[in-house]
Amino acid sequence: MRRLFLFAVVLCGCGIKLNEQPISADASVDGAAVDASPDATVPLGNFNPAAKISGLSLDGAIEDDLTLNTAETELIFAINLGTGNGGKNLYVTTRANQQAAWGTPAEITALNTAGNDSTPRLSADGLTLYYATTRTGTSEDVWMSQRASAAAAWGTPTMIATASSTVNDRWYSPCGGKYILASDRAVAGDLDLYEGTLGQAPSRLALSTTGGADTAPFLTPDCLSLYWAKDNAGQVDLFLATRASVTSAWQVVGAVPVVSTAAREEDPWLSADGRRLYFASAADGELDLYLATR
Repeated sequence: MRRLFLFAVVLCGCGIKLNEQPISADASVDGAAVDASPDATVPLGNFNPAAKISGLSLDGAIEDDLTLNTAETELIFAINLGTGNGGKNLYVTTRANQQAAWGTPAEITALNTAGNDSTPRLSADGLTLYYATTRTGTSEDVWMSQRASAAAAWGTPTMIATASSTVNDRWYSPCGGKYILASDRAVAGDLDLYEGTLGQAPSRLALSTTGGADTAPFLTPDCLSLYWAKDNAGQVDLFLATRASVTSAWQVVGAVPVVSTAAREEDPWLSADGRRLYFASAADGELDLYLATR
């Protein structure tokens, strides 16, 4: 009995407590959460080489201008059944989960016109769709449509007047009280990236003042990373820029490694966890939809 008593005294003196639960991987130290996930300390590397998305390519057609819902179970994109950059219409395909195959694309008749309907962007909740259309004339304006749920039909679209002009405006991407779009309002036929406060007219971004078109902007959910397609003397690749805050200037990182090839790449869309990059590529001669993972 005396030995048991002495053993207990020694344990207490050493600060050792019995019958306590082990520290979990998500425990806190001095009130700060400890994240044991690999992504907390190890940055994501380069993407693997991209592969064409099965079942979404039509021979002789152009598929591009893609956007997805956050769960990556709904994909809206543009199909041009003819040639050139006109005559696009919006289509949608769905799947049960990220591992399932995409279903047969269906035309979004509630939004399409006899003109050009393209460059869609879904809101984070999947209930608002922004896109460009020539429904009121020959130039593209930014319009939006809403729906009550993912299963509901799209409502009558309305124009976003503050983001539209008398020339081409497309790829409207709102984020954090601001928005980015592509427009040729500075030089006809030369698309540049513009940023503005919601409800106000935009200004051209400094990263887009050099020669060559800049288009298809995509903002990550924190509004701090910008992916877009940049044309350098006919070579169109995916580029990345970052900023420290929504009020900071954009800093160009450069072309996205591996996925930027000798072929044409455009229209990027990145998953929320940063591991899946969907985009359009002409690797097989005409624009089709591709996916790269990391």
